[in-house]
Amino acid sequence: MLSPKLNIALNRKSTKTAEDREPEKFWLNIGEFAEYQNEDGETERQFISLNYGIPLSSVPDMKKGNNVFWNAVCDAKDGLRDQLLELAQGLQPGETIEFPITIQLRHVGERPEITPDENPMRVKLRV
Repeated sequence: MLSPKLNIALNRKSTKTAEDREPEKFWLNIGEFAEYQNEDGETERQFISLNYGIPLSSVPDMKKGNNVFWNAVCDAKDGLRDQLLELAQGLQPGETIEFPITIQLRHVGERPEITPDENPMRVKLRV
């Protein structure tokens, strides 16, 4: 780990080790309920989630800029996180709640490449 002064000189934030960080209390887990029959023949439900949750208190504020629409999106994202944290803070230790929420699965598109010969905006200085 770099020294704090070197991190500042390199314009990096100091990174804490796992032992230095406070343990997360509030997690957003993505999954679905499975129903099954127990040995007594009764139907039970078990929440099956992905291996990793989202640690809510570690989600940083969005970076705002000079675009009014983007700033509104940032504010909405920060507000969503804040509402989730507020709900989580009202839970007793070990308690969970379920509510309808949209999960979006996305495949990031390929970055389009353009060569200098194909770029109609490429200029050649006349010096």
